[in-house]
Amino acid sequence: MLRVRFAGALLVASMLMAAGCGNDDSPADTSGDYPVVNDAAGESEEYPTAAQPDDAAGAADSSDSGVSGDFAASEESAASEESGDETAAQDSPPQRIVSLSPSATEILFAIGAGPQVAAVDSYSYYPPEAPVTDLSGWDPNVEAVTAYEPDLVVISTDSNDLVAGLTAVGIPVLVSPAPSDIEGGYGSIAELGAATGHVDGAEALIENLRGEIEAALADAPEEPIRVYHELGEGYFSASSASFIGAVYAAAGAANIADDADPDGIGYPQLTEEYIIESDPELIVITDQVAYTRDDVLARPGWGEVAAIENNNVVVVNADIASRWGPRLPQFIAAVVDALTAVDG
Repeated sequence: MLRVRFAGALLVASMLMAAGCGNDDSPADTSGDYPVVNDAAGESEEYPTAAQPDDAAGAADSSDSGVSGDFAASEESAASEESGDETAAQDSPPQRIVSLSPSATEILFAIGAGPQVAAVDSYSYYPPEAPVTDLSGWDPNVEAVTAYEPDLVVISTDSNDLVAGLTAVGIPVLVSPAPSDIEGGYGSIAELGAATGHVDGAEALIENLRGEIEAALADAPEEPIRVYHELGEGYFSASSASFIGAVYAAAGAANIADDADPDGIGYPQLTEEYIIESDPELIVITDQVAYTRDDVLARPGWGEVAAIENNNVVVVNADIASRWGPRLPQFIAAVVDALTAVDG
């Protein structure tokens, strides 16, 4: 019998607002689906860049407030029972799912739960067959969600006390926050598989992702390359404590944002002086920031930065970079290719 966890109010911390980028998830939307890599990061890494640091904060706080960081279905059930969290059993898989998380939407379709999805938020435009609506995952409305008569709602953060509002009318809610690393992403997939009756589909997706990611990482350079991932204006970056940063760590890169993030928040705001002094060999921006690669190359005072001097500034797809899920191997492959180019 499938047990779906009904999350209590998820503590969402208020973080620094990342400077605007451009599309899926701030002024400059980096919603590829993140924490990121917007989930500023984030939907959390999957909503506009400016929104990402807030989402990431929510994920970190969820951990502090008793929400499992790995999100594995089995671990979630155990944690719920031990902590006394309210749970409810579902005798059959949900047939009218509403997803307010771009990452979750991609995963749902990838594991075979697409036919059960009745509606998704306005940023869940991938895959193309997703039933996109004007629902907001960032500023959700209980009445708007209930209009779709869902028997399960999937969210990344409990904005506007959505969990309490939906629970009050008997609608199950699954909170799937932005994971802080790749393993946590696998856990999110497993949880969604268990909640929707697609355990086998989730296991198959995880197995495929592990294989593709392992193959991509095998080509990473042996020597660590200093990298700076810029989320948007204001010099917000993604440290190794974030999902995006975890990708660079897995590839053996030396992330310059790590020393600026002693508390492990995941999305520190750097300064020009700090970046120049750190001398990154590779600078990564997304295709949804409000400026271009050439603008970065022409920044005054950055001429002696190794990445600028050697023309090693690359642009990655914001959606893919900020969303954990089926397309993650594409981002990892892009990162490895960029690192290898610097190494070569």
